[in-house]
Amino acid sequence: MNTETLDPRARLRQLLSIPESKRTDAEWDEIVSIEIDLGPGKSIPLPKSDSSQPGGPGRGGPPRQQNKKPKGPWKQKPGKKPPQPV
Repeated sequence: MNTETLDPRARLRQLLSIPESKRTDAEWDEIVSIEIDLGPGKSIPLPKSDSSQPGGPGRGGPPRQQNKKPKGPWKQKPGKKPPQPV
């Protein structure tokens, strides 16, 4: 089976559908490897044909966040004392 052409998430779902007691060592190793690759802070490019991404194809950048307050100068919360210089 050619696993290189599959999306890593699809391959992981496929491997996880195998009962734990029937997985080979190679399958376990592949599961661990894919989970590491897909872990927090990692990015694996999705196939180019995926139009479910925000903004869709050809939109030119990330979508704007709505209902977000503009950032202004920092203000101290009432009742807090400023830090003492050392």
